[in-house]
Amino acid sequence: MKLNKILRNALALFAAAFVGCGLIFAVQSLNMIFFPFPDDVDLQNREEMVAYVESLPIAALCVVLASYVIGSFCSAWTAAKLGKSHQMILGLSMGVFYQLAGIWNFVAIPTPLWMWIAGFFVFIPPAYLGARLASPSVDSSQGPEVQ
Repeated sequence: MKLNKILRNALALFAAAFVGCGLIFAVQSLNMIFFPFPDDVDLQNREEMVAYVESLPIAALCVVLASYVIGSFCSAWTAAKLGKSHQMILGLSMGVFYQLAGIWNFVAIPTPLWMWIAGFFVFIPPAYLGARLASPSVDSSQGPEVQ
């Protein structure tokens, strides 16, 4: 039965990553409708990407941050809801995963300093909240729940 728990938790993480990435992609795709790449921007040219990001209005960058909040929250909720045990750990692991991916993204696509600072609040705190809301509640008068 322990293997069943491990397998279910692994599948929960996989499903949660799929949900989170899908939501981040969807929100950022909507953002691209309102703020599309100019036709002459070479996505492989770092200087052109820096110029493009610097030309974006703050609203476009805030939508990117909002996509991270939505993706982190929903992926943590999914992991905790589908997981067989250790729901909080599963949810927070999604937050850590997205935090690391966000740092990599901020390095790969140069962003303003304020986005770096905000980036430390848009991954793990929403993941904690998502996992907390999806985890079974524990009645403190009964002692910890056995999983």
